[in-house]
Amino acid sequence: MRPNWVEINLQELEQNIRQIRRYLDLHGKRRSTISAVVKADAYGHGAEMVAASALRAGADSLSVAFLEEALVLRERGLDAPIMVLGWTPPDMAAAAVDSDVTLTIVSPEHGRAVARELGKCGRRARVHLKVETGMGRLGIPCDQRGLRWAEEMNCLDELQMEGAFTHFSVADEDVAFTREQIRRFRRFARDLKRRGVNLSAVHACNSAGVLDFPEAALDVIRPGLMLYGVYPTEQTSRSVPVRPFLTWKSRIAQIKTVAPGDGISYGRTFIADAATRIATVPCGYADGYPRGLSNRGEVLVQGRRCRIAGRVCMDQLMLVIPPDLDGVEAGTEVTLLGRDGEEEITVEELAEAMNTIAHEIFTGIAKRVPREFRRGERVIARSEVLHF
Repeated sequence: MRPNWVEINLQELEQNIRQIRRYLDLHGKRRSTISAVVKADAYGHGAEMVAASALRAGADSLSVAFLEEALVLRERGLDAPIMVLGWTPPDMAAAAVDSDVTLTIVSPEHGRAVARELGKCGRRARVHLKVETGMGRLGIPCDQRGLRWAEEMNCLDELQMEGAFTHFSVADEDVAFTREQIRRFRRFARDLKRRGVNLSAVHACNSAGVLDFPEAALDVIRPGLMLYGVYPTEQTSRSVPVRPFLTWKSRIAQIKTVAPGDGISYGRTFIADAATRIATVPCGYADGYPRGLSNRGEVLVQGRRCRIAGRVCMDQLMLVIPPDLDGVEAGTEVTLLGRDGEEEITVEELAEAMNTIAHEIFTGIAKRVPREFRRGERVIARSEVLHF
């Protein structure tokens, strides 16, 4: 296996699912089901293995962003309910029906177009209606126009309207606005029912919603980031004890001592001011390690933090090895993300340094970095390096 890999501990994922389930039960939400969000290859963790483990631990269904993601899971043998949260081109609706995948309708025009395509082949799709309450992306408005459009969609024979959902825009930042989104959506769902549109699944909560607004855990919750053991922000409640289960590692390819005045990497942005041990690691920005961490990022070697020296290259990066750190040689393991002994490089740390969010760090880890799936200390599966 390439000496640059990611370890995924599925045992920790399953514990996260159980903690979420326990939290729902504690808040009187036993009826709420869990739809594990495994879009973007399960936030870079590996969708097939993560989805299977989440279902094993008690998740009831899966959510993805695009139909293609759902079809891959079906091809891998996963038969649990899968919902596409984003827009699906109407001419792909029949493929969704053939694979028993639930679609989202984002507008009356979209619904009519999907129905027309399905009418050509005599199929009927299960759908959920996206309701816009303040995110400003997809969905019908939660007003009288939206109610009329929802009634229209409900009357189309080719659409089996099963649910409606919205998405919080600032649940991890703005309590008042999120409560207003909850109020709008509940009123809309209530008015739909009064008009005879009976839905079996009404849902709103993402991770921040689950953690800070448990009262809004309706028929379904859609945990994303918290599923992967990370809280959306520092301000978000830690009411569910979840833990990250991804560790990114590599090995030292070479170690050498450079003289005072020697430069390291492109642009000679690091100049040694004394005799310095430099380790070269076969991981770079093509693997998803941010180039913006040049000269300032840190990794772990034998449980010690070591600073990146010079610019991160496409396929390699260099480290300063402290003079008192003994036993470091070619082949020594390096932790780029995760824990080693008492020290830990967290995804939040990397995200803050790059002025971004944990989602981008996770999903940025390239497919050419193989994944090693574990249950505790036991390796149960490995992905292969991407072949060209």
